[in-house]
Amino acid sequence: MKIDSENIQTIIFFLKPYKLHLVLLFFLGILMAVFDFINIALLYPILSISTNQSYHPDNVFYNFIFYLDSLCSTILNIHDPLISSCILFIGFAILSFFFGLLYILLSLQITTKITIENKKKIFEKQNQADYQYYLDHKQGDLIYKTTRAPAFIAEVFNNLTKMSIDIILSISTIILLLSISFKGSLILLCAGAGYYSMTRYLSLKVSYITGTGRYKASQQENVILNEFINGIKQIKVYGVAQRWKRQYDETIDEFWKLWRKDSFWLQVPALLLYLCIFVAIGVVVIIIKLFYPLDFLTYLPILGTFALAILKLLPRLANFGNYQMGIMSALPNLKIVQTVLEDPTYVNVKNGTLPFHTKKPDIVINNITFGYLNREPIFTGLSLQIDAGKTTALVGASGSGKSTIIDLILRMYDVEKGEILIDSVDIRNFDINTLHEKMGFVSQETFIYNASIQDNIAFGRDYPKEKIIEAAKQANIHDMISQLPQQYDTPVGDRGIKLSGGERQRIAIARAIIGDPELLILDEATSSLDNVSERSVQDAINNVAKKCTTIIVAHRLSTVRDADIIYVLENGKIIESGTHDQLMGRKSKYWEMYTRQVNV
Repeated sequence: MKIDSENIQTIIFFLKPYKLHLVLLFFLGILMAVFDFINIALLYPILSISTNQSYHPDNVFYNFIFYLDSLCSTILNIHDPLISSCILFIGFAILSFFFGLLYILLSLQITTKITIENKKKIFEKQNQADYQYYLDHKQGDLIYKTTRAPAFIAEVFNNLTKMSIDIILSISTIILLLSISFKGSLILLCAGAGYYSMTRYLSLKVSYITGTGRYKASQQENVILNEFINGIKQIKVYGVAQRWKRQYDETIDEFWKLWRKDSFWLQVPALLLYLCIFVAIGVVVIIIKLFYPLDFLTYLPILGTFALAILKLLPRLANFGNYQMGIMSALPNLKIVQTVLEDPTYVNVKNGTLPFHTKKPDIVINNITFGYLNREPIFTGLSLQIDAGKTTALVGASGSGKSTIIDLILRMYDVEKGEILIDSVDIRNFDINTLHEKMGFVSQETFIYNASIQDNIAFGRDYPKEKIIEAAKQANIHDMISQLPQQYDTPVGDRGIKLSGGERQRIAIARAIIGDPELLILDEATSSLDNVSERSVQDAINNVAKKCTTIIVAHRLSTVRDADIIYVLENGKIIESGTHDQLMGRKSKYWEMYTRQVNV
């Protein structure tokens, strides 16, 4: 793997929105290079004057340096050339420091901006994604793509900008060295070329491969932790925690083995370069002293300037390889983020534009065909009527299609053929947000998050405390809440672990009815309640159902006895329908299901 055109396009994809910031950063880098260049060059006249040497290289660079020195002496009225040179040296050092600070501040600002904005983009992308997308991806993968992968964008940006500045500073320093000694500079360039070849080889053979492996291991770590935490009760009951521990141990061992390998090879080139440079400086001094003892002072300004230039150049050359290896290591994560941001398959359920304002809507499911992705169709030509202001129940064995009908009405999916009409308007024409605002929904798998009871009932919406209490009373949970020390401010723990199943379910029912829904959907809403709780919640549901259109999916047929119409589904088809009494009188499928439950 290498930084080819595809990888360059990936990098450009993230940096393009910040081109003005990058131009300003590049400009500051050039100023830093100029001041650094002048600072190094000023060392030559300082050493020449200090050793009483009159020679200086006859080229445009040093003519300019000596002109600056003379100008400084004239302006400050200083007659000692050594003092004026030192003042100039200090002045440009201060300028280099000042612009270096500006560069760091701007670089950090851009880095945080890139990271924050891309994290927000990914979260928004996932916010807009269809329900199917979450079924197709592991929770740990999604968390990694949102939280950790975008951080590598900042790492690549930092490496790129620092590498660009180091290239500018290195080129200016090399030009200066060429103007002093062509042969010495040529040797230095050969050493630099060898160093670049070594780091390039390491970046291709080590950094990209280990970066890809670390990404996969880190992603798998998230997956394992999420599975373990979400399934902790079952895992402990079945005594299989060692399986998850073994997987976790293997994953983190792999991640840190790759991290250790990558980190080691990142630091080896710099150490080797330092060794070579310092050995070279020492050898040159020895050679001059042994073979040119009488000209040693003549060579001292050149040697001193070379030494300072090399010391300035050394960390840049060392970092250049590290930057490239760091970029290669981070590129797999950039490709992940780019794929997320560019993937058009996140949204297949298209939003409509028509605001939903219907009171007690009626729903007509007309000749629909639907199947989950890469599976056989569940419905082929299904039709049914949900009357306005009435309670409609859907019953049947698991897999008969009850919850799928609910998902289609909630617009988690769209039908492949046919249509679902709400008050004669195709449901696909409605704005999903306004549609959901008028819906109350309670599922069998209740979602309770780690916040207070009040927060879980309001669920991110702005309701006054009185409204929350009223909803809790309707859901028959107010008395229980009132007995708690913190009452409505009581924290419920992760996934509502501090509450019983029935309490979680009643909080979810309070959440569903607090917004005065026009359409109330209950998907196995009382399945986790005991008989006493079920009766109290059922009373609350019956009271709310009088004010809206209600759809009930139920396994316990005792909860749908009062429904205005009951549809019995089997293998995606309606095999009978009617009121409880009508269906019991026919002694068909519903009668069979009901009597079996009663006799249990």
